[in-house]
Amino acid sequence: MAVISLCSVEDCCKPAASRGWCQMHYVRWLKHGDTNVVLLEMHKQIRWLSDVALAHSDDECLQWPFERNRKGYGRVKFNKKRQGAHRVLCELVHGPAPSSGYDAAHSCGNGHEGCVNPNHIRWLTRRENMLEKHVHGTMARGSRNGNATMNEETAGQVKRLIGTMTQQKIADLLGVTRSAVRDIKLGKAWGWL
Repeated sequence: MAVISLCSVEDCCKPAASRGWCQMHYVRWLKHGDTNVVLLEMHKQIRWLSDVALAHSDDECLQWPFERNRKGYGRVKFNKKRQGAHRVLCELVHGPAPSSGYDAAHSCGNGHEGCVNPNHIRWLTRRENMLEKHVHGTMARGSRNGNATMNEETAGQVKRLIGTMTQQKIADLLGVTRSAVRDIKLGKAWGWL
């Protein structure tokens, strides 16, 4: 007869499924990093948005104290959908987005640090938001972009060598691909250098 192991969480008598936990505790750990997170947390987040964030009148950034995504933006479940806390707050303050192409943008440039100050958040088009990221210095371009295959110094060398030799010779000399050299020549990559 097989022995059924029980969930290792105290006072849980359900059968263990993964990592010694029952399915419920395993999913809580997977989503939140903690087996004891309960749905009351969601109500706490909405209450915090309405009681603390909406009442915040200071010009200092107000940090989201709950779950954040990997980029640092606050996350909250609102209207049966997990979304950015800054976006929910923008809707509460300014109404729904004018159209689907609008972002809840931060005038402070600190959205990646979890800022939810209602005075810093407003609706901007995606293009306006991207332009503002350049002003704040938060745009992940150049070597700060996770897909970058070269750094600013190498890209500058490519730009200086274009016209003096073939693209393939430049690529071989600097250890980059010919297509990277072509993209720099056409202004598709590293155009601001």
